[in-house]
Amino acid sequence: MHIAFLIGNGFDLRVGLNTKYSEFVEYYVNPIDFESVGVIEEFKERIRNDLRENSLKNDSQFEDKWANCELQKGRDTLQFDLIQEYYDCWDDFFNGLVDYLKIEESRVDFSYDPDGVASEFLRSIANFSSCLSSREVDELNKIRDKYSHEQTFYDFLIFNYTSVFDQCVSLAKESEDKSAIIRSYPGRRIQDQIGRVCHPHGSLENGNIIFGVNDENQISNKVFLEDPDFKIDCIKTAANYDCGAYQEDEAKRIIEASSIVYVFGMSIGETDDLWWGCLGRWLQESTNRMLIIHSFSIVPNTQPRQRASKRREMRDWFFTRAGIDEEGAKEALSSRILIDFNPDIFSLDFSLRLTGRTEAP
Repeated sequence: MHIAFLIGNGFDLRVGLNTKYSEFVEYYVNPIDFESVGVIEEFKERIRNDLRENSLKNDSQFEDKWANCELQKGRDTLQFDLIQEYYDCWDDFFNGLVDYLKIEESRVDFSYDPDGVASEFLRSIANFSSCLSSREVDELNKIRDKYSHEQTFYDFLIFNYTSVFDQCVSLAKESEDKSAIIRSYPGRRIQDQIGRVCHPHGSLENGNIIFGVNDENQISNKVFLEDPDFKIDCIKTAANYDCGAYQEDEAKRIIEASSIVYVFGMSIGETDDLWWGCLGRWLQESTNRMLIIHSFSIVPNTQPRQRASKRREMRDWFFTRAGIDEEGAKEALSSRILIDFNPDIFSLDFSLRLTGRTEAP
């Protein structure tokens, strides 16, 4: 059996990195270059105004709206008459992002308690269902029991650009203590395995980083689509095809081979509709599949009404993004979309070399 984990920026936040959107843009737009009056400084000033506006609104969602930032890349096409100026500004933004993430990534000291990190990582992937209700666990076990005599392979789709999660996978593979992923079966013991790792949007280490919108519908200025390079620059599927790394195809194969998918640290954003649609079709193709979405809005089990409301909200948003609008289909799938409120999964203890916010050079 294969279990796939889809990992987003929430993982880097969980281990203590300053990778919220608001934290990066504070770094990117400061300090103000008073001598610069070019198009890039005007671009930064628009971002500063956005920062100020959302700060006045006390908009908490602004803090980690990477998907909204990608949408803005498509909308921002209306702000430019010349496509080269658009390229210059967003190239500067993206280069700043890469520099920032490299600084943040360098904060993690992987030599600090590697055995402890490996142990917690293996515990997390093996016990991801520990905070589900008894009824939900029973439903999940109906699927797992079909494969109880086989090895389980844990595969990972990492939508982060950093290599922090990859390093955790490496530590887990190298660990001598794999008791967390060893199961008893009549007459023998089964050691489950860490399987494939895929970066659908590239990584700092391997390059081919992809940052953009889901499709042409998210491009406001359709004139820009006439430029032969624009789709590669701004639309994820076109960029993935052009780089020739086949990461998107590999990620789809991993999902298709999985019986259970666990989504951690990803906002169900519009710029990743490709993946929500893929998961929606995957669920509909077989009743022996289960989707679990982790909620960072931790609602205590002493608040059942609030939990039920959050589950319904997250399922409805998933259906919207997956393009599932038929009520009968929603009803049939709802019992196989679980919302997990586990506050402890991936509670990895790293020593961070820097404290506080990353400083701009």
